[in-house]
Amino acid sequence: MSEVSHGCGGGEATSRNASHPAVAYRYNPFEIAIVGADRPTRLRQIDALVTAYSGDRTIAVVTLGAAATAGSSTAPYQSGSTHSEAPHMMCPVQPQRGRAGLCIPLPDRFGAPFACSAADIVLVEDDDGATTRGLPQIVHVDSIDTTKLDGAGQALRQPLVTYCGQTGERPRFLNQNAPYVRNDDIAALRQAIDAFFNNRILRIPIHGLVLTGGRSTRMRRDKAALQFHGKSQAKYCFDVLTPHCEKVYISNRQDQAEAAGHSGLPQLHDRYVDFGPMGGILTALHEHPNAAWLVLACDLPFVDNATIAHLLRNRCAYRMATAFRSTSDGMPEPLCAVYEPKSVLSFMQFAALGYRCPRKVLMNKPVCILEQIHSDALTNVNTTAEYQDACNRLSPQRVGRGGSSQEH
Repeated sequence: MSEVSHGCGGGEATSRNASHPAVAYRYNPFEIAIVGADRPTRLRQIDALVTAYSGDRTIAVVTLGAAATAGSSTAPYQSGSTHSEAPHMMCPVQPQRGRAGLCIPLPDRFGAPFACSAADIVLVEDDDGATTRGLPQIVHVDSIDTTKLDGAGQALRQPLVTYCGQTGERPRFLNQNAPYVRNDDIAALRQAIDAFFNNRILRIPIHGLVLTGGRSTRMRRDKAALQFHGKSQAKYCFDVLTPHCEKVYISNRQDQAEAAGHSGLPQLHDRYVDFGPMGGILTALHEHPNAAWLVLACDLPFVDNATIAHLLRNRCAYRMATAFRSTSDGMPEPLCAVYEPKSVLSFMQFAALGYRCPRKVLMNKPVCILEQIHSDALTNVNTTAEYQDACNRLSPQRVGRGGSSQEH
């Protein structure tokens, strides 16, 4: 896979070979280990958290270590399948109205990220934190070995969400700046979790991707080079995304690198040839696996700054994607959407099954669906007649709606 940058004058392209690291999490980008205390205490806390998040988030629960093989006598969780190297299971709170628990078997540690990708948040139950080293942790101080604290009263080498204990009084061995809540203060515990994840979301870079790699068979000319706003549609979309993204790329085929409407813009060439839009999205997700991708097809001339701002303002980073609902059939619109880093797992699953339609992925996975703020915002242009009609509608008199067609 290559990333290609062109100077303003075109010329020779420079490229680099991209590395494809493994996912940067164990189960889910939003995972927290709950460690220490006795198992009934941990389960009561998990049960209360699942209840607190009901209606807002889908919570999965993974049990590791000795607790995963402890049998099924401790309600409300039941023992699941285990793996000889790392016993683990995932199970829900017993079904009750309003509960958000999610139950998916975890066959092995390699399949765990796929199984957990449908969850918004994964709570990992562990005895002493040894099995979840490196995961963000909620640490029960009542079981802390104080000899393993540093001089500031912090547990070593663990991303900390918060400490918690049986009483509301902060233990003396904890630094006054260390976060601490009472075990059963679920509102405060959720606040700490939300603050931790909100900070993580703010650190996820947003990159833009303009999809221009289609064959334009019905238009019979490259749609990326069409002009509705005094510039090529590829450049228009590039400019619409730029204020909202750290980086923006044109997604196209290698043979389009120097074509009109493409030359001079940063490009990602399709690694997945003849996969359609899904190939461009997968290429981007593999090129920058830790970024969220704001994807926009070049044949959507009515998309403006207000549409993109609304999409990002209402983005749900816990889901694999945030997309608009189609005004024609009510289905998710995949070509003006935000795809989170974990969405690569869903796309790869569907690609392996022979499906190359990103809409099918959105229809069958938990996603955030928004209503369009303008009924024609995602009207696409595929034929010469539609092109002429769009030109007529996008006259200089078409103002408002977050800016005129000339503002970008």
